[in-house]
Formats: sequence, C-alpha cells, structure tokens
Amino acid sequence: MKTFNKYIALSLCAVSLAACQDLDTEYLGAYDTTDQKKESLEKNPELALASVTGIFANYSTYMTVFSNHFDFGYPAIMIGLDSQGQDMAGKQSGYNWYSYWEGWTSPTQSGTPAAMMWYHMYKNIKVCNDLIATIDPATDNDELKFYRAQGLAARAHDYFNLAQTFQFTYKGNETKPCVPIITDLNATEAGANGCGRATVEEVYAQIIADLNEAIDLLTATTITPESVIDSKPKRLIGIAAAYGLRARVNLVMNKWSEAASDAKTAIEKFTGRPYSMAEVSVPTFVSIDDPSWMWGIAIAETDRVVTSGIVNFLSMMGTFTDGYNTAGAWRWCNKLLYESIPTRDVRKGWFLDENYTSTHLSAQQQAWVNDYINEDGATYDADQTAFIMPYTQVKYGTYQNVEVRL
Repeated sequence: MKTFNKYIALSLCAVSLAACQDLDTEYLGAYDTTDQKKESLEKNPELALASVTGIFANYSTYMTVFSNHFDFGYPAIMIGLDSQGQDMAGKQSGYNWYSYWEGWTSPTQSGTPAAMMWYHMYKNIKVCNDLIATIDPATDNDELKFYRAQGLAARAHDYFNLAQTFQFTYKGNETKPCVPIITDLNATEAGANGCGRATVEEVYAQIIADLNEAIDLLTATTITPESVIDSKPKRLIGIAAAYGLRARVNLVMNKWSEAASDAKTAIEKFTGRPYSMAEVSVPTFVSIDDPSWMWGIAIAETDRVVTSGIVNFLSMMGTFTDGYNTAGAWRWCNKLLYESIPTRDVRKGWFLDENYTSTHLSAQQQAWVNDYINEDGATYDADQTAFIMPYTQVKYGTYQNVEVRL
C-alpha cells in the first residue's frame, strides 16, 4: 500500500516527531531559544519544512502509541470509530483488531479507542505548537506564512477530532467540558501545572481561530504545496483544503450559511475535480494522486506500515489484498443499510449482495471473492476462519491497480 485517503480528502511522508530536531540544534553551546529559532527561520525559512513534513507524517505512524496491530495512525482511528457504529460490522475473532471498538470499551477512561485518539492527536498538537511558536505571526516571509498556516490548520484538525470524540456535538452542548486546550502560548505552563478541560464552545473557538489565521496566511502567500514539495504535494494543506476544513467545522456548529460559503470557496479554489461515475464503479479510493482529493496521507513503499505487510489500512479494509481481511476479519455493512441504497446508486456496488456478487467487480476480482465463500451455505461465521460475509465492502482497490492473484 503506497497511499491511503480518508474523508474530505483528509489524508496526509517522512517520519515522526524527530523532524523538529532541525529547530532544536545547539546554538553557541546551548539549545536555541524560541527567539533564536525565529531569527534563524527568517534567514533560512526552508528549515521549517522538516517540522511541517513531521506533522503530516504523524498521521500514518507504525505502532507508536500501542504495541498492537490496530495502531497505524489516523486511518486506524477512523476504522475504530466506524466500528463503533451500527453501519459497519466485523467478526469477533482474533484477527479482528477492532474488537476493542466493537466491544464498546471506548467510553471508559482507560479504554483503548479513547486513548488512541487522545495520544495521537495531542502528540501531533505538540509538533504543531513547536512549529507555530518559532514563526512570527507578523512575518513578511512568504514561505514562513505557508509553514505557519500548516501548523495552524493541522492543529485545528486535531482539536476538531478530539472535540467530537470526547463530548457531544456542538449545538446544545456549548458549555459542557470538552478537552484541554494546549497551544504554543500556554504549553510551558500546561506542562508544569497541568491544564483543565475547556468547554466545547472554547475548543471550537480555538479551532475557528486557527483556521481563520491559516486561511488568511494561505491567501496572503504565493507559496503552494506544489511549490514546496514535488512528491505528492497534497500531503500538505492548500487553500482549498483549508476552506474545506472550516466548512466541516461550521457544519458541525450548525452555521449553515458559513458552511455553504466555505464549501463553495473550497470548490472554486480547488484545481481538481470530482470522481466520474465510471471511476467509482470499480474498487478504488487508494491513491492520493486521484484528482478528487484535496488533502491526503502520502505513504511510501519503504514506510514501516507498508513493509509490515499487515499493519496498515488495506490489510484491515482492502478486499483484494492479503492481510487480516483475508484471514477472516472482513468488514461489511448491515443488511438494512445495504437494502436502503437504491439500485441506481453507484454506492450499492461498493458492497457484495446476499449472493456475494457486485456489478463493480472484474471477473478476476469476483473469482477472488468466490474463493472465500463458505460452501456449506452458512450465513454467519464468528470464529477465526477466512469465510467472507454477504454485504462485505469491496470499495477499495489495490496499489497501482495491480490485479489480484488467484
């Protein structure tokens, strides 16, 4: 698996928090102060790029929080959240690493699903804060404007995920406790004395403030993701993606006109296009290079989530790749959801029907599915066998559209 995309394009090379070391090298026998880092970046703004790529590398990391195969960053968290709903089902077997989520352990303070979101988001917020602190908000440097915008937009995205996970939705719950707000301005104080939970309204105010500043900076600079990095530039946040993120936040806040305006602007500023009906009538959604994505996770063949072979998105969600799925941990939708999708809707073909077929599959893909059908006719199989289920999703294709082997 080279690339994976999730939600509004929300996807995101490189690796880890260590990328910030470029801003922490020794200076005259001691570590740089924040002011010294700011001065250094004004003279050499390209030094900030390591921190920026570090932020987005954090969205796809290999077992950095838990020593378990369900931990491969942001995509893993999203699978976990979907597994808690009624629409996506999976076997309660040893090959299903998301049994934790399906067992509803998340509401407890020590529950693994809750901890996954908490640790991953705050880990990335720390990197964002370190970057933001080193770039003067009043900088005249175009590159630094772009880099500061990356930290702000990513931090907003992280807090948006936290807010929706640890408290009910915005409207009607504005005064309820949400999550601690730790920024570049209070990080030292929070580290020394702790930080209490802010209200939902306060957290969303921080999210909107970060996105507002990010959009202003991206509007004021001539720098774009494509001018900064040649390989898969959509790992960085462009102006269209920033407007798209704010549209989503406004939507959750029930600010309908603001959400519509931001969505319209995101579309206008986007240089890509929607998928065609034909393009989504086959298993796909695995390449950041697709013209429909505004923002994505860039994954290289040498990344640990790939070389692991099984600790990655397609191992859990792909239907035509060897992994935990073909060991029996398939993902399927419930029958009610499947039957509610009109026959003319292209999304119906993203799932097998009750006879284990889909109009979206090639003959070779259908033959692959047929090899996993339980020949004794059983419609449910809860143990650790490889039998596939009716309504299994077949939405995702293979890396570089390589045909499945039989």
